[in-house]
Amino acid sequence: MGYLGKYFRRHHRMFFLAIIILMLETAADLTQPYLMSSLVDGGVLKGDLQHIYRQGGLMLGLTAIGAVFAFSRNIISNTVATEFAKDLRRDMFEKIQGFSMDEMDSFSRGSLVTRLTSDVTQMQNFAGGMMRIFVKAPMIFLGSLFMTWRLDSRLAMVVTAVLPVVIGLMYLNVRIGYPLFRRMQASLDRVNDGVREYLSGVRVVKSYGSEASEGRAFGEAGGRLASDSEAAMRTMSFFSPMIALVVNLTLAAILYLGGRFHSNGEIMPGQLMAMVNYMTQLLFSIHMIGNIFNVFVRAKASHERIDEVFSSAGGEMDGENELKGQVTELMFDKVSFSYPEGSGICAIRDISFKVRSGETLGIIGSTGSGKTTVANLILRLYDTEYGVISLSGMDLKLIRLSSLRGKIAAVPQRPVLFSGTVGENMRWGKGDASDDEIRKALSLADASAFIESSKDGLDTRVGRGGMTLSGGQKQRISLARALIRRPDILILDDSFSKVDAVTESRIRKSLKSEAKDMITVLIAQKITSVMGCDMILVLDKGISVGLGTHKELLAESKEYREIYRSQIGEVEDGER
Repeated sequence: MGYLGKYFRRHHRMFFLAIIILMLETAADLTQPYLMSSLVDGGVLKGDLQHIYRQGGLMLGLTAIGAVFAFSRNIISNTVATEFAKDLRRDMFEKIQGFSMDEMDSFSRGSLVTRLTSDVTQMQNFAGGMMRIFVKAPMIFLGSLFMTWRLDSRLAMVVTAVLPVVIGLMYLNVRIGYPLFRRMQASLDRVNDGVREYLSGVRVVKSYGSEASEGRAFGEAGGRLASDSEAAMRTMSFFSPMIALVVNLTLAAILYLGGRFHSNGEIMPGQLMAMVNYMTQLLFSIHMIGNIFNVFVRAKASHERIDEVFSSAGGEMDGENELKGQVTELMFDKVSFSYPEGSGICAIRDISFKVRSGETLGIIGSTGSGKTTVANLILRLYDTEYGVISLSGMDLKLIRLSSLRGKIAAVPQRPVLFSGTVGENMRWGKGDASDDEIRKALSLADASAFIESSKDGLDTRVGRGGMTLSGGQKQRISLARALIRRPDILILDDSFSKVDAVTESRIRKSLKSEAKDMITVLIAQKITSVMGCDMILVLDKGISVGLGTHKELLAESKEYREIYRSQIGEVEDGER
């Protein structure tokens, strides 16, 4: 049963209540033809009005009771299925939140969206169907088969003879249809990936006039989805009519044989009417069981895709120790790392440095040199392969993640803002921050002017991803959100790339006084951003090619001098 066992234990009482009500409803349905047979043969043919009234009253009463049972069962089954889907979707989301970055990289974002939405909906439909049709159809089938044998074994043998054909068609339906629906869901993943990628980069697409190219790419993904969907539906459209054909031919045979038996006086009219009713119910239940297998094929594919999420390795490996007090030292000791889904080439190799509280470490290098990887490792988004990273002498892997990340604030290369107001985004840094604290942090990040100029102030809505703000404004709000946290370690990953030199100068002056007790890691492309740092790490293709102050590196590091020359000009003698 796998992950489903938990949800069955959670909802089993209501589930079984729905099944019990369904059994009572089915019993009422199965009793109706028998009462009708008695009404015709014992009342109509004999002219017994009392018997007709009595049996007719029983039939009306059973109809009313059956309607109440059906109404109750529908309410319960819908409630249980909805609650099951809610719990499943929430637990999946929590599982995904706990993924390590390695695990997150193994799934495409579009695939995770499909699993959280479409696949969970398929499971919800299956769970609801079990309490409505999936259990009722087999019960109707068995009950009707029993009653047909009880009324006339000759006609019952006709249905029994057809059963192997129907079962064979259902088996082929599952065997052929399952891989097709699995492939269809994978195609839906690719469509979602394409939509997500386009929406996240819509401005770039428009600026390059690439709408036609994106349209073709989406058309290809949509075409594959349509092709896979058509293949799956063709299978369904073949087997469902075939089962219906067998069912209807069987019903025609029963009507023909029943008519002959009645002409020969071998069966009473009421018996024949009841027999036809039971046969109709029985054959309808066979048809419904065929439809159940169609739903089962889809649910099975979705179940396995959801199970892949829950079966993914245990998420981030948490440490056991709390990081108490102020972090006084950050140290990398011969650290190497390569991304699991990458080329296998080390992103950083044999990196060592030490930075203490109140100091700023600048990291500079060309694109792809491993600068952001250092930030990712400090946050323990990934674990080192070789070497040790320590905070205040404690190995990072031994520290509880909540404790570790509670001491760190990071401003990423691409600032991320969430739908909502400026104030709500700021409180991601500190949940109980007052408006005064928020304004102070915004002022430190040189963001207060454009916020206060808005008529809504802190209630200004930023839109999804901060789409209503400029790149520089997003960077400054992202920086303010980090500063309001008052972290022990502040990581700035190219966080001034979208602000002008004057604004950067003002922000750096504010940071100098605000971050005097922090360990600051400043990652930058511009050499002017790191020149004033206490220590500068120069990276080239993941390797440390220089570590020291600005003056030391100008004198000793060829790579640092090349960066300086390319951005500022020739090195004057007095600068060495």
